[in-house]
Amino acid sequence: MDTFTMERHGVFPREPVAVNIATTSETLQLWHERFGYQYKCHVQKVLEQMEINISMAETGAFCDGCVLGKRTGSLSLHGWIDHRSSVS
Repeated sequence: MDTFTMERHGVFPREPVAVNIATTSETLQLWHERFGYQYKCHVQKVLEQMEINISMAETGAFCDGCVLGKRTGSLSLHGWIDHRSSVS
């Protein structure tokens, strides 16, 4: 029976390397977008749990991407056409 040996060699940087660093200049809106437009209060809780401090500047109640994503209908030459069924 043949035996195989494998040698492993680690490659380590000469100086410490930092990756995935969040800065306090990043806003809640930016993280909201990074997390796929999740509800902002949930994003904020996750960031707090991960001890990531963010700037609350420019944090509005409405997100343009979310508003556009929730629209129904389409835009035509004659204006906005609502495709929802009308209830009588």
